[in-house]
Amino acid sequence: MPEKCRWCVGPGECDAWPCSMAKEADKNGFFTPDLTVKELLKASHDTAKQKGWWEKERPFGDQVSNFHGEVSEAWEEYRKYGLDPAKFLYFVDGKPEGIAAELADVLIRIADTCAHYGIDLTEAIRVKLEYNKTRSYRHGNKLA
Repeated sequence: MPEKCRWCVGPGECDAWPCSMAKEADKNGFFTPDLTVKELLKASHDTAKQKGWWEKERPFGDQVSNFHGEVSEAWEEYRKYGLDPAKFLYFVDGKPEGIAAELADVLIRIADTCAHYGIDLTEAIRVKLEYNKTRSYRHGNKLA
């Protein structure tokens, strides 16, 4: 039996999903090892600046709207392919597509925005995870 790939926390090869996706991403030059939140903020913001997205100040509301746009693109991928694991992350002419790619875009846009404004997302996540442990079951029996 082959060893697990680096997405499976070990060296070697395997054909299970998402390992096959990691190999495809690596082949297309997109593979990034696990990042800390701070590393994600820096990488996202550095790329956005290099690509001209911060040549002038952008309204915060526009940025939040862009988060929503990426979530909507994930929804559209779901409408096309459902929850087919083979379509979570796929490539069209070298461009990553699929639900996972669109959700990654949500995180990248949020990280870029937080880095630009100096928002400590690492601390906010830690605080919210701890707070959510104190909340009542389904936040008072909410339906969704």
